[in-house]
Amino acid sequence: LRPSMDLTGLGAPIARVTVPTGGGSQTLAVIHDGDKPPVGNNQSSRQYDTYDGSAPAVDDWIGYEYLGTQTFRQVIFQEGKHFAGGGWFDFLTVQVRQVGVWTDVTGLASTPAYPAFNDGINFETYTLDFDPVAGEAIRIYGDPGGFNDFISVGELEVLGLSNLCGDGILASPEQCDDGNTVGGDGCGPSCLTEFCGDGIVNNNGTEA
Repeated sequence: LRPSMDLTGLGAPIARVTVPTGGGSQTLAVIHDGDKPPVGNNQSSRQYDTYDGSAPAVDDWIGYEYLGTQTFRQVIFQEGKHFAGGGWFDFLTVQVRQVGVWTDVTGLASTPAYPAFNDGINFETYTLDFDPVAGEAIRIYGDPGGFNDFISVGELEVLGLSNLCGDGILASPEQCDDGNTVGGDGCGPSCLTEFCGDGIVNNNGTEA
């Protein structure tokens, strides 16, 4: 397995609700500022919640998008505050965007198990592991809880696998990855596409 790497700082935060009107931070960057309040903390300013007064909402989400393809394997989700009207997910999953299409990850497991109801405890942390998957964006997604239908996030971290030429997974900055580092087959040893005039005789039938 390739080494893990922290992808959080490489991404730009994205959310369904970008202009919240609740008591939490109004700045989406708070989800990756490195501040992880202790469990039970009551400071709303240290979390981002998606309350905007527009309930009901059928879904809610928050995550990161990237300039190039990344290989994701884990999300560490610190929930924010729980309020009477919301601040949690009634159902939670992780989705990855591939060529503009959001898809559920496979093999998802939460440690500890995500309760999916208001347990009355602020700033709990859940590690969400899943099968490695490549994409250009990732988000936690689900049904928002409470009668005001919103979620809260204290901190959201994303871990992935370092890009390795020859592993068969195309990831930025690779132009190709055919599962080996042998040149002359259309994909060079540095995972750059071979072309006529590059000084390498291509044996895939296009050059003699």
